[in-house]
Amino acid sequence: AAVERELDAARQENRLLKRLQHRQTKALDKFENAEADLPQILARHSAEMDAVRKRLKKTQEAAATSERIAKERNEEIWKLRAAVNEVTKLSGDKHLLERDRLRLYLEKSGKSLDEQTRKTKDLEKRIELQEKMHGRDER
Repeated sequence: AAVERELDAARQENRLLKRLQHRQTKALDKFENAEADLPQILARHSAEMDAVRKRLKKTQEAAATSERIAKERNEEIWKLRAAVNEVTKLSGDKHLLERDRLRLYLEKSGKSLDEQTRKTKDLEKRIELQEKMHGRDER
């Protein structure tokens, strides 16, 4: 009977050891598989980072171009405003023979100013949208 108990105990210990060995084998396989996937994961990450850098560069270039155009338009607007102010002063002069021509020029300049202002606002909105997109891309 004592031998049978020892045999049962040895069998039970053997089962426990087999379970433990099975768990350890599964854990080792899982670790080895994860380790084997690491180069692929790193390559995908590198490719993704390259794509993000390219998008960032394009966005920054587009924003710089839009800013340059907006600056040029603002300069045009200031020149047109100066011209409008000058023409307005001249048109107030009652002795000026070309008053009607200046009035037409003033109207044309005003329309041109309005158009340039609209274009500038459009560019500013575009820059703002690009900056928002750039902010999203960085996340």
